[in-house]
Amino acid sequence: MKARTKPVEVEAVQWRGDNRDDFIAFFSDATFVWGDALAVHSPSEGYHFARPGTWFVRTAHLGVSTMTDAEFLNDYNATLGQYYGTRF
Repeated sequence: MKARTKPVEVEAVQWRGDNRDDFIAFFSDATFVWGDALAVHSPSEGYHFARPGTWFVRTAHLGVSTMTDAEFLNDYNATLGQYYGTRF
């Protein structure tokens, strides 16, 4: 038998290096260290580190994870709605 996973809707924001407001909205309870790389600490989501181009993806069951641009574009399609810092 072949099976396909159910579609999963996610919230995502891509760190571009200049979109701080998008990250403040995405992580409502976080502390940030801004620079060439981004460091995020959220009590509810843990620690995350990124360089420009990295996607932060939030799912209902898995919390926040990071993905490269290629991984994100391979795994997800844009849908209508609110996007933080995306290029869609």
